[in-house]
Amino acid sequence: MQCLRCRVSEASLAVSQFQFFPPMVKIVAYGLLCGVFIASGLAKVQNPTAMGQYILGGGLPKALKMLDVPVPFGPKEAELLALVTGVLMLACSAMIVLGVMRQVGAALLAFVLFNVTVFQHINIEDPAKTPQDQVIQALKNASIIGALLLVSQSGGGSTRKAATPAAPSPKKKQ
Repeated sequence: MQCLRCRVSEASLAVSQFQFFPPMVKIVAYGLLCGVFIASGLAKVQNPTAMGQYILGGGLPKALKMLDVPVPFGPKEAELLALVTGVLMLACSAMIVLGVMRQVGAALLAFVLFNVTVFQHINIEDPAKTPQDQVIQALKNASIIGALLLVSQSGGGSTRKAATPAAPSPKKKQ
């Protein structure tokens, strides 16, 4: 019969043998999380005019009118918004996947996706009349926003292991 300490020690050894998996899993997870933003960002950058038309058909122009915001919002502004959103999606995705200011990139993407969800997938004038397929898209986006918020609050900014600190140098005797 094995003692509890022996079993715990064997389990620790088994876990330590697979320590290379967590960084790989994180890289894959970040890539999967950002894949949709990379595809969407590329579409917006490559064809901002078509994406601008899509934005004009959404809720943002209606919301601006409902709030009496005196800002012109026509095809040129929508095209610029699509281009800026696309660049932001690509830049933030790169930040997350590469581990460069990952938390900032995730927070920015969550902010962008929240606005896209509200203005493109929800009927601004009457949310109860939002079509079922758009409700599903909004719920999917809410799940992604949750994942991005988790990444924005995670401790590590990089998938690489931190270098071990150098040993302190011995003090010289005087």
